[in-house]
Amino acid sequence: GDILIRGVEGEHTIAEIVQVTGTYDTFEHVRNPGGFQSRSYYLARNISGYYYAPQVTTITVNQREILGLPRYLYYQGKRILYELRIRADCQIAKLLPEEQASLVSGILLGEKARIDAELKTLYQMGGIAHILAISGLHISLIGMGLYRLLRRSGLMYPASAAISGIIVVLFGVMTGNGVSAVRAIVMFICAVIAQVLGRRYDILSAVSLSAIIIMLKNPYSVINSGFLLSFMAIA
Repeated sequence: GDILIRGVEGEHTIAEIVQVTGTYDTFEHVRNPGGFQSRSYYLARNISGYYYAPQVTTITVNQREILGLPRYLYYQGKRILYELRIRADCQIAKLLPEEQASLVSGILLGEKARIDAELKTLYQMGGIAHILAISGLHISLIGMGLYRLLRRSGLMYPASAAISGIIVVLFGVMTGNGVSAVRAIVMFICAVIAQVLGRRYDILSAVSLSAIIIMLKNPYSVINSGFLLSFMAIA
């Protein structure tokens, strides 16, 4: 799994290779009844342990040689998407007042850090906090909207499916590839492939395939509240 690093100042870019020196710890099981299940919480997010205030040293090496070409290209693409996300967030902040900008960034980019705590609570109390998480709503609007637009412009089924599929996958990576987003992306790709092949789209098969893919990557996802809520909503 991934490793969480706490108590470290300074920023590091995606794909930067660093050496971490310190004491590695794992999350303990809860000791008191009703306590926070930190171990389950982090394992469900594919985080197996952490360093607290370690020494982090940047290593100047050939990233392509160390990572290998596939991983190197993946991380370079991820870095570009992250920078695009930051630029989009800055543009939204310039165009809108602070409160509205934080809300729009949360809905469009999954950037929820700047959303006012009181406003977030109001969304939770109103039962509409799910629109602040990148999920099926976003993927459907972006993916299916683009797919239908391409079809109406005269593009063939395979090309329309390929372009819209690539766009939603990139959007998912840019916004963090949350469980609900991955579920929606897999289901969307199944839907457009069914249209390309002239087959009937079966929602049960699509949601089952997305669950298998997510759990193959991290079996502990099954105890993630986002996983449970997303799949129960479809059920």
